[in-house]
Amino acid sequence: MAEPLLTTLYGMLDQRTVSSVAQNLLISEQSAAEGLRSSIAAVLGSVTSKAESPAALRSLVDLAPRTLADNPLLHVARSASDPNSCLLASGRHLVPRIFGDAEAPVTNAVGAASGLHAETASALLAMVAPVVMGFIGNQALINGMNMSSLGKLLEREAPVVRNSQPAGLSDLFWPGKSHFAFPESGQAPPRPAWQSPRWLPVLGIALLTVGLVWLFGRTSRVEKPAVSPKSAVTEPTGSANRVANDPVEAVRLSLGKIELYFDPGSTRLRPESRDQLEVIAKTLASNLDVHTTLTGHTDDARERPRNFELAKQRAVSIMTQLIRKGVPSDRLSAEGGAGNHSPEGNSAAVDRADNRRVTLEFSEH
Repeated sequence: MAEPLLTTLYGMLDQRTVSSVAQNLLISEQSAAEGLRSSIAAVLGSVTSKAESPAALRSLVDLAPRTLADNPLLHVARSASDPNSCLLASGRHLVPRIFGDAEAPVTNAVGAASGLHAETASALLAMVAPVVMGFIGNQALINGMNMSSLGKLLEREAPVVRNSQPAGLSDLFWPGKSHFAFPESGQAPPRPAWQSPRWLPVLGIALLTVGLVWLFGRTSRVEKPAVSPKSAVTEPTGSANRVANDPVEAVRLSLGKIELYFDPGSTRLRPESRDQLEVIAKTLASNLDVHTTLTGHTDDARERPRNFELAKQRAVSIMTQLIRKGVPSDRLSAEGGAGNHSPEGNSAAVDRADNRRVTLEFSEH
């Protein structure tokens, strides 16, 4: 299976590129890296949000350069100090076409995510825009895609792309859509009438009643505890307490048997797993001799194509977020295990919750 577009684009952020951008814009390498990642996500997010409109995609793709260099982002970065650069001029022309009236809030969001002034964030977006659009255009050309098939590709990538947006941009690009969901365990059943918003007060009373019954002795439960004992996380390890001769074992001891859990049919992490992800990112970023394989799972033991797709999307979503948090992309890989690798059955709701997860395996890089 081909690498997700966002992962491939993040892979262009090698040390030379980040250093060149930082030097030309007079900012720290950390700010440059985060600004570039946020800019890539924002440009790809805006384009992906137009996936259902072949005409809109065509208008953007036709403006993009088809080829830049072996490492196009490095090529643009090196010309950042040249006010007459054709590539930067192309980027400044592309940015308002990509974002329209949203250009200002997008620039502010990229700046906030990377701790940069709006002027610097605007320069980063101008660098990134021709690279992202050129990459998309080349993908369409190489694979013989028309705008409809390109739109379908972008729609498949949408859950991962949306999950990597700087704060506030998901709602801007996809207004009214709280999150992307995938059918889990086959086709979803019809929505019952009690899920309508006007039944929410009644539902609240019903849930309160169930809670009281549980307090008085009912033993069945549906939700997982706030933090599952098997996924308890210790503090991130650093160079001071790393096991000298075995960094893989050091990471295993630091993180324990950690697993990240998701909402049903979704790539959205459960609240307790979001905090765990921060610890994972810090640990992996300080142990660069370790390679991590992320494996996604779903709650259905039967091998269905949709379940494998969701399992892979969950793993890719975590990989993308770890890259954004500073873990090098070449230290990560993602794969889908779907329901056939689940340790529990699916007869009880708590077991299904256990199976909606991403597991981590560590090896020497």
